[in-house]
Amino acid sequence: MKRKKLALLVIGCVFLCLVVLREIGVVDVNLYKSMLSTSRSSNMTQVNRGQEEHFSYHLTIKHNSETLHNHTHSYNNLPPIDIEAVLEEPIYSGNWVLPLVKTFKMTYQCEFTTRDTQNVHAVNGNIEGEVTAKIHGLCSRRKAKDLAFEEAKKQIASYFQKQLNP
Repeated sequence: MKRKKLALLVIGCVFLCLVVLREIGVVDVNLYKSMLSTSRSSNMTQVNRGQEEHFSYHLTIKHNSETLHNHTHSYNNLPPIDIEAVLEEPIYSGNWVLPLVKTFKMTYQCEFTTRDTQNVHAVNGNIEGEVTAKIHGLCSRRKAKDLAFEEAKKQIASYFQKQLNP
């Protein structure tokens, strides 16, 4: 009987250590099912000083001085304009802490502008969005936040592809 209690205690301690190490990011063990949904609103101002309505562009999405995404779209061999989008620090609300069930929202804001205003075309504006996450299973806080952040990044990139591609 004493051996059984000791074995259960050891197994429980190992499990607890794994959970703690996984949550702080030392061990990356995740087994989960996630459902992410998004919504966004945006405004964009375009200035066209030339004959051509469409244009080539190079998009750079940044967060904390780190480049998250680069995308270049060419149109009719025109030189691309540089558009820089800066994703501000997102705001998380809800439950992203519990190890087995996470239901939270991440709200983000992204400001974008043309870097060189001497070009024929210029764009500027902002994108505000929200990612709603429902995650069931073993998923660390860090991984849950990363999933939501990646979804926001995809939404921003797809916004530019839909709005600026002819």
